[in-house]
Amino acid sequence: MERPGKSGIITVVALVVIVLAGWGWTTTPRFRVWWTLRRMREADQVTQVERWLRAAGIGEYLEYDDGAITLARLGEPAVPWLIRTFESKDENMQVAAAASLRYIGPPAVPSLIAALESEDTDVRSYAALALGNIGPDARDGVPALVTLLKDKDPDVRTHGVEALGRIGPAAKDAVPALIAALKDKERVVRMNAAWALGKIGADAREAVPALITALQDKESSVRWCATEALGRIGPAATEAVAPLKEALKHENPRIRRLAAEALGEIGPAAKDAVPALIDALKDEDGGVRSDAAKALGRIGPDAKDAVPALVKAQADEDADVSDAATKALKQIQAAPNEE
Repeated sequence: MERPGKSGIITVVALVVIVLAGWGWTTTPRFRVWWTLRRMREADQVTQVERWLRAAGIGEYLEYDDGAITLARLGEPAVPWLIRTFESKDENMQVAAAASLRYIGPPAVPSLIAALESEDTDVRSYAALALGNIGPDARDGVPALVTLLKDKDPDVRTHGVEALGRIGPAAKDAVPALIAALKDKERVVRMNAAWALGKIGADAREAVPALITALQDKESSVRWCATEALGRIGPAATEAVAPLKEALKHENPRIRRLAAEALGEIGPAAKDAVPALIDALKDEDGGVRSDAAKALGRIGPDAKDAVPALVKAQADEDADVSDAATKALKQIQAAPNEE
């Protein structure tokens, strides 16, 4: 069968567009991306990826839009153009390009690692963001991301620590650098450093002393992330039990909730906090009372002294508290205390 010529194809496509216009489909991001890619094939392929990102209008849809997925289907050949888009100074386009690179995944990692050495601040920053979006599969980028934590630009440092957190336990070699980042002069860098250490989890146990110090940071967001990180490190953060007990008395209810949650994640190793958690069952904040009950349950049989208080908490007017108390009682009484 003879294949239609280029003009015939364009005519057919135009007729389809006219028909689809009646259905309103031409206004969707899926169509804009499709039509733009069609034009690229008919022209000189891709010369400036920012041109088709803008034409596709996908920036506003961030990383879960049809456009980013469609562009990512071009695969590894699109990587250089997407990285070049980081130079565009258009934030929507930069974020959309980073999203597309996420969908391309591991094949994009070597080029993104190389981009971390760019003289352009935005390229370094968004390359780090893209590596973080890829997650554990970007583990080869950990050494290069660590170097970014000393970058002169705070946005680059921020995206660097965030990327390490998204890579997770595979970024455990970055723990010393993240500990140092807890002293960064920028609040957002310190906050993300604490968050990243929490995402690394038990392998970040050497960061416990630094995170305990961060509980006294002048910025509340840093204190929140440090408290949460100690919980995510889990039983290896036993050293933090005493300061977390004190945090149960903090004036900020969010800190109190996070402290109770962290003690629960530390588990039986947090048994010294049982009296403080019993007191927290009377907190004015329902969230604190609920998290205190959950923590006591996770401590298990070693929290047997909390049974009377938990029985009383079953009558709490807050349903979340009463439910948490009931569950905690079952956990505490599930097995006899061997001591």
